[in-house]
Amino acid sequence: MKKRMRVIWLLCIVMMLALTGCGPERERKDSSFQKVRDKGELILGFDDNYPPMGFTAADGSYTGFDIDMAKEVCKRLNLTLKLQPIVWDEKEKDLEDGTIDCVWCGLSVNDERRASMTLSGMYMDNEQIFVVNKGSSYKSVNDLEGKVVGTQSGSSTETTLKSANNLPSFELITEKEYIDLFQMMEDGKIDSVFIDSVLAYYYIAENNKQYYVLPAVFDTEGFAVGFRKGDESLRDEIQKTLSEMRADGTLAKISTEWFGTDVTTVQ
Repeated sequence: MKKRMRVIWLLCIVMMLALTGCGPERERKDSSFQKVRDKGELILGFDDNYPPMGFTAADGSYTGFDIDMAKEVCKRLNLTLKLQPIVWDEKEKDLEDGTIDCVWCGLSVNDERRASMTLSGMYMDNEQIFVVNKGSSYKSVNDLEGKVVGTQSGSSTETTLKSANNLPSFELITEKEYIDLFQMMEDGKIDSVFIDSVLAYYYIAENNKQYYVLPAVFDTEGFAVGFRKGDESLRDEIQKTLSEMRADGTLAKISTEWFGTDVTTVQ
């Protein structure tokens, strides 16, 4: 009897030690939202030249569809939104270094980013398209054989062009800003720009440009918010807030102001 009681007591002690050790470890595992809440601000990394998702307005202020969504999210979470322009192809390093809390500016979902970041659910669909000068002789993607195509460095469009095996052979160049690529195309330095459709159509309409979109779509993709790998509690709080905005119509209202209709896909 005494031996049995001794065994039971030992088992109880082992279980108590295990629980004591697991509790703090669970808390240490992901305190990302608590850290943001403690400092009272969310630092959002974005490309300040990526209209309509995020860009610098004529008066020098930062604006955009993604920024308006983030402002509403922070308002509901009682956080101050700090907008931090970043070099797009250094976004993963900025997250790792802790200089930003998330990347929210037309971030396309792909396998590479799933591996390097914690991602929200996709909130918007996007396509990748080839744009050429209107009046050019290019009527299909095959007409770009031997020509020069430009795209943004560090973008998912660059990844697509480098990995696709069903495209004609052309010279690929990259620049940090899409606006520079469009100017290069107008100046005859490149023949086409490979770009996200949301950016292309906004840029064409906003600047009354005369471009032609080749009749081919590559990699319909979704946009998501990117967080440091493992920052799941912060991701979950923002995802929950976006879902609430979807349910009460706020998300549709913001989308309509920018695109004329609700293009969001938040569940």
